Amino acid sequence: MATKNMLKKLFLYKWSLIIAVIGLLTTILLSMQVNSDNNSRVRYAAEEFKTALNKEIVGRFELYQYGLRSVRGIFATFEEFGITRASFRKYSATRDINKEFPGALGFGFIRRLDTNEVPAFVNSARSDGWPTFDIRELSPNKKERYVIQYIEPIERNKQAVGLDIASEDNRRKAAQQAIQSGEIRLTGPITLVQATGQPLQSFLILMPMYEGADMPVTEEARNKLGFGWSYAPLITSEVLSDLQINSNFYQIELTDVTDAENPEIFYTNNTESEDLVLSITNDIRVYGRTWSVKVGALPALVSQLNQVNLFVVSLLGFMLTLLTSGLVRAYESTRSNRLAIIAEQAKLASIVSSSNDAIIGLTLDGRFISWNGGAQEIFGFSDTEVLGESYAELLVPEELKKQWYKLLNNAIKGQSISSTETLHKHKQKDKPQIPISISLSPIYREHKEVSAVSIIVRDISFQKKSEQEIRDLNNNLEAQVKERIAEALHIRDQLILASNAAELGVWVWNCVTNELSWNDKMFEIYRYPITLRNEGIEYAHWLNRIHPKDRAGAQNSLQKALDDEEKWDSRFRLVWPDGQTRHVKAQALVKFDSDGTPLSVTGVNRDITDEVEREKSLQLATQKAVDANASKSLFLSNMSHEIRTPMNGIYGTLQLLKNEALSDRSRNFISKAEYSCKNMIAIINDILDFSKIEAGKIDFENVEFSLTTVVDSITSDMQPLAQAKSIQFISNNSITHDEWIGDPIRVGQVILNLVSNAVKFTNEGKVTLTLFLTQKNDIAIEVCDTGIGMDKTFIDKVFSRFSQADVTITRKYGGTGLGMSITQSLVDLMGGKLTIESVVDKGTTVKVFLPLKQAKINRREAKCTTLVDKSLDLTGKSILIAEDNAINQELIEAILEPFNASLAIVDNGEEAVKSAISNPPDLILMDIQMPIKDGVTACKEILTHFDHMPIVALTANVMPADIDRYMKAGFSAHIGKPVEIDLLKQTLDELIFGQ
Repeated sequence: MATKNMLKKLFLYKWSLIIAVIGLLTTILLSMQVNSDNNSRVRYAAEEFKTALNKEIVGRFELYQYGLRSVRGIFATFEEFGITRASFRKYSATRDINKEFPGALGFGFIRRLDTNEVPAFVNSARSDGWPTFDIRELSPNKKERYVIQYIEPIERNKQAVGLDIASEDNRRKAAQQAIQSGEIRLTGPITLVQATGQPLQSFLILMPMYEGADMPVTEEARNKLGFGWSYAPLITSEVLSDLQINSNFYQIELTDVTDAENPEIFYTNNTESEDLVLSITNDIRVYGRTWSVKVGALPALVSQLNQVNLFVVSLLGFMLTLLTSGLVRAYESTRSNRLAIIAEQAKLASIVSSSNDAIIGLTLDGRFISWNGGAQEIFGFSDTEVLGESYAELLVPEELKKQWYKLLNNAIKGQSISSTETLHKHKQKDKPQIPISISLSPIYREHKEVSAVSIIVRDISFQKKSEQEIRDLNNNLEAQVKERIAEALHIRDQLILASNAAELGVWVWNCVTNELSWNDKMFEIYRYPITLRNEGIEYAHWLNRIHPKDRAGAQNSLQKALDDEEKWDSRFRLVWPDGQTRHVKAQALVKFDSDGTPLSVTGVNRDITDEVEREKSLQLATQKAVDANASKSLFLSNMSHEIRTPMNGIYGTLQLLKNEALSDRSRNFISKAEYSCKNMIAIINDILDFSKIEAGKIDFENVEFSLTTVVDSITSDMQPLAQAKSIQFISNNSITHDEWIGDPIRVGQVILNLVSNAVKFTNEGKVTLTLFLTQKNDIAIEVCDTGIGMDKTFIDKVFSRFSQADVTITRKYGGTGLGMSITQSLVDLMGGKLTIESVVDKGTTVKVFLPLKQAKINRREAKCTTLVDKSLDLTGKSILIAEDNAINQELIEAILEPFNASLAIVDNGEEAVKSAISNPPDLILMDIQMPIKDGVTACKEILTHFDHMPIVALTANVMPADIDRYMKAGFSAHIGKPVEIDLLKQTLDELIFGQ
């Protein structure tokens, strides 16, 4: 009986028990969600901190590159062996290592040595201020050595001097990687010899140095030319000593994982064991090393985030569950009172009728049996229009019917569905679908049988619109907050790096309150006591220190930045209280409100006095270099003149002797001497061309010319040389368009250099010159020979100035080693391309592609220069010769003697002027460099008395600039020394007879 009563009592209060169970489950789920949200907030805070920490760590280690570059700079300035221990110490004394580069024990130099260089290096180091210098090893090393030669400050680094870092694998690998890559590299965690109490908590940072000013392009060249490293030993704990880490909130652990199988922990901020709420890890790259950064969140961080209390949430859930369950129990206890139920039903009916929500009754097949005013207000249908109709056909969109029938079937099965969001249709077809929240409940008859379904529909259009507006507003606010945070962090990082690395004075001026704040460096730059900060910095303090002559300009430029919303960038001088003048560069950014009113100005000042002095020194050095280059050009010009003058005597005499009655043996000797003279002239021309190319003063004509004429001229010059060596010279020109626009002299010089090289280095077989057009209508020049050829390793040397593929080549074949270098330069300047292929003992093929333009007129006829006949007759003609060199006087007289002209010879320009005026000749041959009065001055004076006096510059000056100056001065022609007799005869014929 007792059990039966208990069951009956439980059945009576079943709903209160169900509500209690549902409430407890809801409380548990809500507690789990709150716990998840709390963990997400902690993770988000840790992620934000980790991102900032990564950036700060990388920035800390990047700071040391400036010190390394400074050390490399002094070695580049004084060259590899120009630095002594004393000069290195003097340089180091100019830097405040502790202040500029916290964490660095010093900066030094490591020299790279072959084993055979070690004895001489040790002796040199001992004589360089370190008598006890010796090389020490961390382990035996019989290979290449990397020895610490200099390190400053020496007081805390003595143990490092002489250490061979190549004797330890970690240090050696980092040094080799730096040389091969050309980039800064870090070692793995090490124990410094000068900091043995800190095992595996230090690093060496190394920057490679190479012979020459520029870093070699290839790894092979870098490995060959690298002679050492600038380096610094770093103590990790000091490098990272002032990181903004709250040890109560976060535990940091840094591990070198470059070698994934042997990770090494080298830094942690908290050695005490404490339970972590969570930990996150990521990898960063720092100068060739991979570091794992582990950030652990401590319990103190959780309490700082003001999270929702899980206990409070659980307690409230349990209390609400008990309260709801009690209310349901109370309601169930009154079910037996029918009158109360009827009254309650009547009340509910009234509520249903007047409710703003749609309250609808459906049959089990989904047809309307009740429809309140709220439903009519939401959907537009009256009750007479819907009763008996299908709910799905009238209200549910086609794509949502499957969802609707699932809800209805669940309700028919006895399930209650609450607050499901979906879309329904309106009576007016042109209206958009209505967002609603729908709840379905089964209606029971006796015996727990479902007889109908009750539906409550709420229009949530306004709610959805509000939610979207809130989401848009939140997204916009989040984006703005992220943007502002990023800007602030960026500006902060820039200011920190600037002030730490570049010793910048940082200042902020509040334009609204007129308050001015300076960092310590600003007081140092402006020579004010730092105690003035307590009294207050004013605008006048800044202005009064500016040099009186710069004061107005600085004020005006600052005001312009405030007025025009521009960045302030100014330079001015300061006058210190002791009268010393300093130079300052100032920059600032102005922050404005939406109306364009300035709110604040944040700026930096930097003392650039040393830079200004260096600029002055650099300008002076630059001017000296320009003067030296001009002196070199003048020297080459003078040397050319001085060499050509005696060469003129030699070459002219040889040409005259060829016309004498000589034995075959003597004529052979003269031909060889004449050939040697031509080689000497070619060498001089190579040197002059090289000088012009190097100085960037070479000029190119842009005229129409005959390609056939150029090729035929070269062919006629090369045929005799080839025949003398018993080899074939073949010329094939398949280009039908003959007229081109360009510089015929330079095009001919390119072809001649290639062909003469091929003939020179070919002892048997043939040399073939081929010309054809490419698909782009570029001129292709191909020279093939069957000569000595070259190994691939020597091809690049062919284009190096003053060098050939092998020293034996120079001894056997001669030459300056400039020919191919000049050819390459000429091709490059004409916008062309040159390639070379060669096989040893098989021959060489050189191809040149020149992008010249075709002239409109195409004349295939040859345009060879026609030399005058040897029987030039100048009988009755007078020629005045102005020449100060007695040998050249005698030579020119002998050359002209067969032509029967009347000759007059004078020693200088002044006599030439007098002779020309008193006895006008038919033509004047005028030397340029003569005493008393030079040839140019004499020419100008003579032409003031005669309109058409032909004057020929007969001179050893053959520079294009010189020739251009002579022609502008009024000379009719120019003939260079040594004199070609045929060219002289042709010139005389043209100027005297007009032919």
